[in-house]
Amino acid sequence: MSDLAKFLYTHNPFYLISAGCVLFGFRAVYQDSSSPNDAWMLAISLAAYTLLLAATAVVLVRWGKIWDDARTVALLSILMCLALSACFDATCHHAPLVARVVLSIGWLFSLGIIRLLRVGMPVNLPRIYRIPLLAIIALFFFFPLFVTSGVGQSFSANLAWRVLLFPMACGLLLLTLVPATRVGAAAVSNNGSPWPWPLYPWSIFFFLWLGMIGRSYLLTISFQLDQGTTSSFAPYYLIPIFAATTVVLCEGALAAKHLLTTRCLAIVSILLPGVASISGTSLAALVLQHQITQAMASPVWLTLVATALMSAWLWWRGAHAFKITLTLMIIALSGVSSSDQSLTEFNFHNPAPLAAILVYQIIRLLRGANTARYLVALALCVFATVLIAPDLSRWHLGAVPIHLTLGGSLLGAFWFRDWLALRLRAWMALWTLPMVIGAQCLGIARPELTQIASVYAVAVFSVALWIFVATKLRVWRAVTLATLLSSMLLVIGQLLLGQSWLIRSQANLALLAGAGCFICGAIISATKAGFGRGLKSLVGNEVDRIRMELLGADSCTTMATSQQSEKQQIPVELPKNTESDEGT
Repeated sequence: MSDLAKFLYTHNPFYLISAGCVLFGFRAVYQDSSSPNDAWMLAISLAAYTLLLAATAVVLVRWGKIWDDARTVALLSILMCLALSACFDATCHHAPLVARVVLSIGWLFSLGIIRLLRVGMPVNLPRIYRIPLLAIIALFFFFPLFVTSGVGQSFSANLAWRVLLFPMACGLLLLTLVPATRVGAAAVSNNGSPWPWPLYPWSIFFFLWLGMIGRSYLLTISFQLDQGTTSSFAPYYLIPIFAATTVVLCEGALAAKHLLTTRCLAIVSILLPGVASISGTSLAALVLQHQITQAMASPVWLTLVATALMSAWLWWRGAHAFKITLTLMIIALSGVSSSDQSLTEFNFHNPAPLAAILVYQIIRLLRGANTARYLVALALCVFATVLIAPDLSRWHLGAVPIHLTLGGSLLGAFWFRDWLALRLRAWMALWTLPMVIGAQCLGIARPELTQIASVYAVAVFSVALWIFVATKLRVWRAVTLATLLSSMLLVIGQLLLGQSWLIRSQANLALLAGAGCFICGAIISATKAGFGRGLKSLVGNEVDRIRMELLGADSCTTMATSQQSEKQQIPVELPKNTESDEGT
């Protein structure tokens, strides 16, 4: 109980609970908001309670210096202004003139509340924050009037299109916060309160952001009265808000040089097309989605284009993590048409975006070659192979794209010399080992593939042995031994099954298996005895001796050349010295 009392005393959630109860009570008392009298009474009641909250915040700061409680009460007063704007949707239908008067007075009252909080507490809110705040509040109050102007009371396509404009307008207003994010904490360094940045003033816009999401849904409910509780709302409604939020947060992260934040935002932005592919279930949502597709394009395709443009802008601004997001969006556009309603309908039909990315990656690889760029170009080539030749990609459980990826990665690991290439040399062994064992098991299970499995084992053994000799990496020695053991397993499996394409006689096959097992045992014993270290030392000494001999020969040649040049220079200077001596 003491912990609970301490929590309630520290955080004081009773102001929030009070606001929720008052909203519910007012809504229950004035149920018929379409009536002019009830609309006026509800507006007066909400305004009185909002004024009480703002006055309480001023008193807590002026006389109590209780900044934590004052912050909660001030935020609640701003939220009550938003609630005031959302209580007269039915009035906009049935009494448009009354709604214009009430909402206009409510907007002026909200401006007064914000002015009271700024002067009474007092807290400084710079202009780069104050202008977006006032614009967002004006949008909440006047947008219902725009929706119902010139539209009948029943649901219509024109009404649904107007409701769809609300989240777009919210996204545009959120972008007005970009200059504030670039300035950072310097804009509110002396704001007159102990609230640190970004807690102040970004907590205000966080609650406004939540209000935008909730209002986007409530507008589809309020202005579709003949549809009951169903509406045209779908997750793609919120894409403009999410995209604008990503831009604002990324601009702030770039200004603060938080690279991790930009990378997280780039990862989250990849999910936007997936959110847009979630369709609404009601009839109104399906009708609106069909109309959007017929008029412009499907919401998924529009989201892909918008995300690609956003990623290009943020990449140009310096968030290099969005380069991957842009690449993925362009690849998706190569398989999603303007009429597709989901990403699951992906079908390669437009090679132009993918070809553009391939050309760009090849140019970057030629300008500044490194392992990372090479792997990106390799992945795009493999993806293009899968799209262009789907039947070949499905051959034997995708053996072609898998081996293209492994072979290309292995080639890049030994072609480059950066840190990623050095680690890739060891990592590729971990992928090669299960491929070898799987191929040999497949050769035993399917006798018609025994020849391919044997040739595959010989090729992998040769490559692994060459890599082990060149790099002396122990993991590739393990791959070499595993290839030998898997080959013995293949031979023994053929022996047990009584089938062989290499040796028709089972006796000879048994002798070959015994010889191979003996070789494996001898290699293991030699390794335990240190024969490998002795051979390495012997080879190293011989290499050092040859190197010293070459260095000695080079030094002798250099000395002889220098002496010869000195002899050629002496006769040129002798006549001058002789003439000077004779004159003397």
